[in-house]
Amino acid sequence: MGDSAQSAQSVSAQAAARWRLFGHSRSVPKEVDKSQGSDTQDSIGSQTTETCTDASQPQKAAFVAIPDEATCRSAWEGRWDRSPEAWRNFVSMNPKVFGITETEDQKIRQKNNTYVPTPPLSGNGGLGTSMISGIVGSFSKVLMTMLNDLHLYRMDFLYDAIEHRSDTHGLLTFSNHQSVMDDPFLLAAALPSRILLNPKLLRWGLCSLDVCFQNALVGRTLRLGKAMPIQRRGGIHQSFLRSAAEKLINGDWVHIYPEGRIRQVGMGYAKRGVGKLLAMAFEARQGLPLIVPLYHEGIEKVMPQSPGTNTLEKPVPRVGKRLFVLAGEPIDLSHIFHRLMPDCQAAGGTKTDASPCLRLYEEIADSMAITMRLLRAELRRKVRLEEDIDLGEPYEFS
Repeated sequence: MGDSAQSAQSVSAQAAARWRLFGHSRSVPKEVDKSQGSDTQDSIGSQTTETCTDASQPQKAAFVAIPDEATCRSAWEGRWDRSPEAWRNFVSMNPKVFGITETEDQKIRQKNNTYVPTPPLSGNGGLGTSMISGIVGSFSKVLMTMLNDLHLYRMDFLYDAIEHRSDTHGLLTFSNHQSVMDDPFLLAAALPSRILLNPKLLRWGLCSLDVCFQNALVGRTLRLGKAMPIQRRGGIHQSFLRSAAEKLINGDWVHIYPEGRIRQVGMGYAKRGVGKLLAMAFEARQGLPLIVPLYHEGIEKVMPQSPGTNTLEKPVPRVGKRLFVLAGEPIDLSHIFHRLMPDCQAAGGTKTDASPCLRLYEEIADSMAITMRLLRAELRRKVRLEEDIDLGEPYEFS
């Protein structure tokens, strides 16, 4: 067999592996005939009676927007089926690039050493959290919806997940990271007041030591806004990751940025710490939280950063920009855990992070990375069709 044939076979095998991340064992699907329309979806491939919301968990109320698991599975299959084969091969073969420069790395590590500890928030924060959320939320809505133009798509997937899951069933949301204003400002602007002003429903967010916890007053204020510290360049053994997992285990909402850093051009790959976060929750509950992906564009134009240094061009937000946020159906990663978690637990579980566990973390991270890219393609197609705005190539090679 020639080198070119071997290379093509390798690409096909790795693309098939990526396809299995969505719960399949069949070969890579062929590109869907464009004449079938953009809403064409492949058949499910397997039948199930479970739901997107996890049928084993009691529900407060029937979901309005979130369909059953079969529909969710079909939706993600359809996105993958409709993607070009060359793009599928690219995301399967592309080396994982995280984008931290050596200069940035040194700066982060220096700042980590000057971290100022602050006491964790008691409970959900009560009145203090409501006040902080109200102030930040009001500013965010003025900035994002009045001074800029915010477009929201299918956010009922997020709202229902926040409001209608059981008290003991955690929620993990994740999205791409384009700006220092992603959280709390863009996220707050996208939430209705009934969620924004309810401390119990608000998300727990992760904020890096080198940015958010260098000053006691700032740190305490951010804690009131339900921000938790995380150490960039701190690896997967850090205690801060365990603290975030405990929130999921207790049934709270946690929002994360799998890339682990801001990228205003292209998209980085998810770091394996997000896989460990879910693995710790799975170990404790023998089940996964509800997992809802988001994707957004345009916020990078409100607070642009210099391409070379990633420093802010100006400290004041810009106005008159168009912003777009899309929520996707929940994703089901249970098949990955059922396949890989037994070997991880046999090797000592998440306390040891042995090689079987690292493989689990990496597959979860890869699934999240590809999910964000599929949502990027969908949002760009939708905005081009409905708003006649070109955000870029839907299946961008990044």
